[in-house]
Amino acid sequence: VVFIDDGSTDATPGIARAFETHPGFRYLRNAANLGLVASANRGIEEARSELVVRLDADDRLDPQALELLAAPLERDEADLVHSDRYELTADTGQRRYVSVSHLNVFDMVACGTMMRRDLALEVGGYRDFFWEEYDLYIRYLLRSGKPALHIARPLYTYTIHEGSMTADAERVRAGWEELLRAWPLETLERFGRLPAAAGP
Repeated sequence: VVFIDDGSTDATPGIARAFETHPGFRYLRNAANLGLVASANRGIEEARSELVVRLDADDRLDPQALELLAAPLERDEADLVHSDRYELTADTGQRRYVSVSHLNVFDMVACGTMMRRDLALEVGGYRDFFWEEYDLYIRYLLRSGKPALHIARPLYTYTIHEGSMTADAERVRAGWEELLRAWPLETLERFGRLPAAAGP
């Protein structure tokens, strides 16, 4: 585990350092808040493993997630593996099952996706996009040339906060316009059906 503390001002350092005696845990702190993209890229760069999964602070992995996601990659069946998930609405406590059985990168979430570290670095890691993970998945899969592999089990819980950026319609729309400026429409459609927010 590479724990990136993005310049927190709460009790995070003390909590994280309590785990530093574990040989598989590394705590790294940014001197100032650098944002999601820079922190995620630092985690990939600092990782000592061949495979990587990004887990954001409010999400949770199933105890078997790493083992099950890694197995197809270790057998060289794919370069990117993703699973189904639970979505938890923080304000209400409601949980729903989300299947991502078809190849649509726009339905995938970072913490349910395992990639090869060297390939993620080779394509430049995350870029400073609103939808940074979708942009990375497209570059990654184009370079790989192999289709993504799906595991039909909910291997993580993704937390949704009311009023979060994913619920901000104006920012979501601007994020899709940003992707459309970076990628030809036919390329985006090749990797999945764009949500209505991306349309005119």
